Amino acid sequence: MGGTRVLLLMLLVGWERSAALNWNPVPRKTVRYQDGQDSMARFSVQGVFNYSMLTLSDHERVLYVGARETLFALDPNDISRQLRPQIDWPAPQDKKRECVSKGKNNQTECFNYIRFLQSYNHTHLYTCGTYAFQPKCNYIKADDFTLNPAALEDGKGKCPYDPAKGHTGLIVDKELYSATLNNFLGTEPVILRNLGQQHYSMKSEYLPAWLNEPDFVGSALVRESSGSKDGDDDKIYFFFSERALELDCDTELTVARVARVCKGDLGGTRTLQKKWTTFQKARLECSLPERHVSFNNLRAVFTLPGPDWRGTTFYGIFHAQWSV
Repeated sequence: MGGTRVLLLMLLVGWERSAALNWNPVPRKTVRYQDGQDSMARFSVQGVFNYSMLTLSDHERVLYVGARETLFALDPNDISRQLRPQIDWPAPQDKKRECVSKGKNNQTECFNYIRFLQSYNHTHLYTCGTYAFQPKCNYIKADDFTLNPAALEDGKGKCPYDPAKGHTGLIVDKELYSATLNNFLGTEPVILRNLGQQHYSMKSEYLPAWLNEPDFVGSALVRESSGSKDGDDDKIYFFFSERALELDCDTELTVARVARVCKGDLGGTRTLQKKWTTFQKARLECSLPERHVSFNNLRAVFTLPGPDWRGTTFYGIFHAQWSV
């Protein structure tokens, strides 16, 4: 993986493993809800659900939150306080009716769930929502926290149609790298680059060998070009679980993966036009061999930069596919 050190941290929440490998149900730390009520800050708005997207803007000192059909700008020092009026971004009623007519649930699915929210530059953010199974994206002015109705863009490939499906993305030098499901049925997984000023749109092949029913959980940029004597390119990493093709198994086995593409990839010729030529993927291993237990489902990932790119560490949370 280009010298990048991958540290797989298995978090067994609420359990402690003894030297004899016996499971001991003793929490590592306990915080009682009653004890923390005075010190904990809370934020919620009546009628708003699914506070799922969080973006901390360091240069503005603002915590941006994306929920169902609503976006917020909060004070990171006191998240109970809104710094600016909220943005209401509902899917139009005609889109919701179309969503219902296509067989989706009008109580849980036919809304605009915010699934992407990141800084685009010092003046704007970029956000995408499921928009009642017709994904859309838009720019937010950071100074007054408003959407630009004239800037509404097609969100296909940038955001999933289904709010329940895994998705990840990041903006790198004004280009959006996204890993999502590219159609209404959720049968076309894709790792895609678009939005950029250079218009070098790139995507992965719709082949099981590339991506096979993936559940995307995270992505990261590693600036491998910084200080490189070998002319290395920056890399974009994508973390996910998928159904394994290479294993001879009667049952459907899920495995954890990491995939990588080069930032400067411009595709190839003929059939490889606008297709990744630097795409690589590898399996992530997390297991207790002595107990014959494998943790194949990757649930979350956190990237910790090091002094240089070689010191980058990825922390992953895994759980077993068939075990408690």
